[in-house]
Amino acid sequence: MMRLDLEIDLLFIEIGDRINIPITNDKILFQNMSSSESSEDMDRWQSVFAAVTDSELRFYESAPWSGEAWRAPAEAYSLIATRLVGSGKRAELPEFSIRCATVEGVITHSLRAETHRDLAGWAKALVNGSHASAVTQRELVCRCVWKGRPAQLVIHYENGFTLLEAGTGSRTLWRYSFDKLRNSSDDGKRYLWLDFGSGEETEVELDMEGCPKPIVFILHNFLSAKIHRLGLSA
Repeated sequence: MMRLDLEIDLLFIEIGDRINIPITNDKILFQNMSSSESSEDMDRWQSVFAAVTDSELRFYESAPWSGEAWRAPAEAYSLIATRLVGSGKRAELPEFSIRCATVEGVITHSLRAETHRDLAGWAKALVNGSHASAVTQRELVCRCVWKGRPAQLVIHYENGFTLLEAGTGSRTLWRYSFDKLRNSSDDGKRYLWLDFGSGEETEVELDMEGCPKPIVFILHNFLSAKIHRLGLSA
C-alpha cells in the first residue's frame, strides 16, 4: 500500500467573498492510507488519508468507513482551484507541493510518497482531476466593479472573458477571447488585472470585492486544460 504524508507549509490570510463552485457526485479516483517513517518525521509530518474525487482533494484523519465520515473530511479543496507547483526530494522520500486557492487566500501543502511511481500517480490524479473539473464546470461567473461600475465577470472555458453590466439588462461591456490575454496578476486581496494587449483600453483593472485567488487559479486551470487538450504541456 502506498503512503502519503502531509505538511502544512504556509497559509496567507486574506478575507474575501465566497465563490460558489458546483460540486458533482463524488467518485473516488485515487485514495490512500498514509503513515510516517520515524519518530523524527512525526514532529514534522502529519499522517493523513487522502482522496481525489471528481471535484475535490480531501484529507481525512483516518479512513472514512461510513457515508457520514466520507462527507466530513478534515480538509477539502476544490480541484478546479488547486495547482501542482513542483516536486523534488528534500529527504529520503520524493515530495511535491500543491497550492490551493480559498476565499481566505492560498494554502500550500507539501506531500510525499514512498516512491517516485507513487508520487507520479498522485501528481497525475491531481492534474487530470483539475483539468476534468475545469471542463465540467466550463464557466465561472462572479461579481466585480469595473471603473466604479458594478458588473459581472464571466470566464467561459470555450469563449473566454465577458464583462456584463450588473442589472436586468446585462449589457456587454467588453469581450475578449483567451488568445488575447497577455498577462494576469492580482494583489492577493481584492484586485485583479488582465492585460489583453497594447494600449490603456486593453489593460483591465477589476475590483473583485474579495480575495481574487480562487478566480486566478480557476483561470489558470481553464488555460491548462485547454493546452492539455491540444496535446501540449502547460
